Amino acid sequence: MNEETRTAYLIELKGSDLVKAVEQLEATEKFLRQELSTYGLQYRIVANKCKTQEIRSSAYRKYQIRWKGRLQQKSGFIEETI
Repeated sequence: MNEETRTAYLIELKGSDLVKAVEQLEATEKFLRQELSTYGLQYRIVANKCKTQEIRSSAYRKYQIRWKGRLQQKSGFIEETI
């Protein structure tokens, strides 16, 4: 969480199931909705493998559309300046 910018990062570590990862991020968002109501949310998935067909699946794409650029996924690790 970045208190200055009021941004919270929801991070999911996964083997390779990106659809399950976004579903878990959504569940976390719902669970913490009240506590994070004043924060802008960013979604991150760190996976061991990212299969091209899964990245292009309609189930995964609906979350990319819903979260409009706030969802990022990478293999191995993600490094950001918060």
